[in-house]
Amino acid sequence: MLLQQLIRVPKRSILFWFLITFTVSWAVTAIFGNVFQCSPPRYFWLQTAVKGTCMSGQKTFYIVIGALSLVEDGALVLLPISVVWGLNMGIKQKVQVTAIFCLAGLACVFSLLRLVEFNRYLTNTATEWFQGSSLDTP
Repeated sequence: MLLQQLIRVPKRSILFWFLITFTVSWAVTAIFGNVFQCSPPRYFWLQTAVKGTCMSGQKTFYIVIGALSLVEDGALVLLPISVVWGLNMGIKQKVQVTAIFCLAGLACVFSLLRLVEFNRYLTNTATEWFQGSSLDTP
């Protein structure tokens, strides 16, 4: 809501409210998509112990969610930076505040890395589905 106080330009205000609406609707969709992608929902975690099915296109769903997350993170980093450069303050202060906001850009970097790794995981035919159990052995 700090951004709402800083943004006085109508075009940026519309963009701000669009981002809030998009973020909330994206989060609700992702939560419901994750919870109800399998029937019954616990089948997602207990596929060997419970009978059930999962939606087709599950891999595509995760790639789309990851891509939307990356775009959203980028927009949420760029919007405050554009606002800072429109404020009445010295160049040095603008650079310092921009540098702090750029730290949030690390979320974009990690979202991109997650998307790349997930895509690599999906295309690897020799993927071990139960790799976690190998970590339990001494």
